[in-house]
This record gives sequence, C-alpha cells and structure tokens, in this order.
Amino acid sequence: MSAVMITHYTSKRNIAYKRLSDAVALARRCKSDVSFLPRLEVWGSRLDTYMETFNESHINLVVALTESNAAPENIKEQEKYQEEADDMYFEVLEIMKKHLHKKEQSDIKPSIDTSKHQNLKLPPMKLPTFLGQLKDFPGFIDLYNTLVHHRKDLSNVEKFQYL
Repeated sequence: MSAVMITHYTSKRNIAYKRLSDAVALARRCKSDVSFLPRLEVWGSRLDTYMETFNESHINLVVALTESNAAPENIKEQEKYQEEADDMYFEVLEIMKKHLHKKEQSDIKPSIDTSKHQNLKLPPMKLPTFLGQLKDFPGFIDLYNTLVHHRKDLSNVEKFQYL
C-alpha cells in the first residue's frame, strides 16, 4: 500500500483516538461535577462507534505498514495506541455505569414509606436458577441485582432467600 493510505489510516485512527480521549476527559469531569452527566450520556451513545472506527483504522494501518515493509519498531510502536484506546474505552464505560446508575437511583423517589411496611407479604418472585454455567452468570447476577439486591424494602435474609 502506498504512503497515502498509511497517512489516511493514521489520520482516521488519530481522530477516533482523540474522540476517545475527549470522552475520558468528560467522564473524569463528571466524577466531580454531575452537571456534565447529560453530555456524558450523549458521548456514551457514540462511544462504540468511535471505538469501532479506531479499531478498523488501526488494523488497516498496521496491515498497510506491514505490507510496506515498515520497520518492526514502527509497527510495534502502534500497539501502544491500541492499549491506550482500550483503556480509555473501558474507563469511560466504567464511569458511565457508576455515575449514571447513581443518577437513576436518585431520580427514583418512593411513593410510600417502605420502612413501615416490613411485615407486608409479597408474592413470590420467579427468578431463573443459576445452573453453574459461567456464561450465564452475568445475566443471572444482573437480574438478581435489579429485582432483589438493590431493593431497600427487603432485609438481607429475604434477599438471601431469593438466591
């Protein structure tokens, strides 16, 4: 491939890298100033697209460098971009999950005081049984956490009974 293609893929990758970097900066800002959470939600909706663009451009760049017989050090140097992009992507996801979940919890206001209704009998919940398959665990624990663990009206003993 030509130097033009290498330049093209480098530019495209660098633009996506910059967007990931901007997303990290915004996510970090949200840690101290929650007024930026709506903007983070918008960025988060585009985050996968930025990462896909980065990955596609990065792979094409490495292939182009390899085909042009670039120095191995130059190709090896490109790995740092992939590692940093992965780190930025997952950092933004982590911050979004943490802060947007807090926002959702604070937006929910109970309509009645649940602490006075501890003796109320609730109908049994039918939760799927975890059968020990590791691939099924994330779905099971997410469902359990949503339906049982995060409920403040259930005691620890009641929560344990749903496991």
